[in-house]
Amino acid sequence: MRVMKSILLAGALLLATPVFFSACQEDAPEIDYEMKVTVVNDFTKVVEAINNGALKNEQAINQLKQAIDQMNADQQTKLQAIIDAVNAVNNTLDAKLAVIEAAIKAQTLSMEAKMDLLKGVIAAQTTSLETKLGAIEAAIKAQTLSVEAKMDLIHDIIDAQTTALELKIAAIEAAVKAQTLSMEAKMDLIHDIIASQTSALELKLAAIETAMKEESIALADKLALIEKAIKDQATNFDTKMELLTTAVTSIPDYRDKLAAIETAINNVPDYATQLAAIEAVLSNVNSTLTDKLALLESIETAITESGNKLAAIKAVIDALPDYTAEFTNIKTEIANLLQAVKDGTTSKEAAIAAIAAKIEELKAAGGITGGGTTGGGTATETMEYVDLGLPSGKKWSKKYLGAETAADKGDYYAWGETSPKNIGDFTNEKYGLLDGGWGEFRRYHGKDGWKQLMPYDDAATARLGNKWHIPTVTEVKELFNNCTAKEITLNGQPGIALVSKINNNYIFFRNNGSISGDKWYRTNCCLCWTADLYKDDVKIAEVFNIFIRGDKIFTETGWSSTRSTGKNIRPIYY
Repeated sequence: MRVMKSILLAGALLLATPVFFSACQEDAPEIDYEMKVTVVNDFTKVVEAINNGALKNEQAINQLKQAIDQMNADQQTKLQAIIDAVNAVNNTLDAKLAVIEAAIKAQTLSMEAKMDLLKGVIAAQTTSLETKLGAIEAAIKAQTLSVEAKMDLIHDIIDAQTTALELKIAAIEAAVKAQTLSMEAKMDLIHDIIASQTSALELKLAAIETAMKEESIALADKLALIEKAIKDQATNFDTKMELLTTAVTSIPDYRDKLAAIETAINNVPDYATQLAAIEAVLSNVNSTLTDKLALLESIETAITESGNKLAAIKAVIDALPDYTAEFTNIKTEIANLLQAVKDGTTSKEAAIAAIAAKIEELKAAGGITGGGTTGGGTATETMEYVDLGLPSGKKWSKKYLGAETAADKGDYYAWGETSPKNIGDFTNEKYGLLDGGWGEFRRYHGKDGWKQLMPYDDAATARLGNKWHIPTVTEVKELFNNCTAKEITLNGQPGIALVSKINNNYIFFRNNGSISGDKWYRTNCCLCWTADLYKDDVKIAEVFNIFIRGDKIFTETGWSSTRSTGKNIRPIYY
């Protein structure tokens, strides 16, 4: 009997179960509605507290993020509550921006939902410009958004036909300044805008101006942008000239202006285009006296043929204003030199040499200090050179860079660094041109096409001025081919003299070795850096070596060493 009762009870319970489930299902909409109301009310209370000033800054954002994450609702419900808060006319700007930033940080919102929110806010006609700008800034600095998502957002803003130019420029500026974006991503963005066939000229000019003014962007990257813009075959000539002018006038540092102009001139196909580029910068309303002097100085090295060089110099001189009496007198002296060449009373070469000196006087009279014809810095010391009568006319320093006398060792440098370092500091981790792990370099990384040191990475130029340089392999070969190596002692220091076969003058080399980490290597050799990157591996650069083996003296190029190691430098002058 007990068994039967149990069976009957079980059957009754089973029959009752669908009714319980049905009752639950019927009540569900009401419970869901109550839950939504509670959720939205909690979220709304936080927004009201921000509007009233009770919550501010990070505290406000954290409270909102917590409210969003605690919503027991689907993505659409959460998103709608956020959108309503952003669109509400009574909410303050601070509240709206806090809501956006909290949504980006929320852990329970999907990446898709976050991106839909941001794109919706930016695209909405009713959203204020301030709210849109705040949304862009919040998105770019957010750690919860991927780089790809950020770049997609920026490209959407830039590519949208209905987006205001002001907002597009703001997006570019935010991206360029962002610490959360890699330099490569920033440069790709600027280049894409410049090269785009659909971007308005105003946007292209704003993009290159932003890049040129940004201090966190290395000069090498700025020059690479200019080079790409000048070389881009899809960009018409007038646009290229506008881009060049904007770049030159936007770069704040005089030395950097020189490098920018030289880069541009070296990447145009012919002299007519070079002259047109110069005249475009000269005629621009934003072109300053500093820009014009930078043009004048850069011509000296950027244009090689003497006649063309003089004609370009004349174009700049004619465009220079009468700044002061001293300035005007120097201008007149340069004009007289140009006329003397035309009259046949002075050679082109002699005039160019004299004008080079006059340009330095013009710079001083115009209040410009530093710089150099190849973009080098202001000299901090002097160096005596020796004329070996070499065919090129180049002259070699009497001693190593940083040495007290010709018989001493010099300072030790890593390749491409302009400040000397001590033993223990020559490690891969402490290498100054790193942009990430070892092998990830800011420049001379293979992709930029640069195979020799630029002037701003040349320690000899930095310390001695724009006429001094670290020698290239070709220049070292000229030295070796025109000199005889002899073993001598100078001031009690044994070493090797390279004696000119042309005029019998000589320069002295003592053994100096190489530093790696905290150890010395090859102390029985003279090792010096060249300006050349090794052709097969961007992690190493070329050195030259002078050493004795047995009764023979060897003078050799073709050696190479890791860029982070320490070597002496033997500058040349020209």
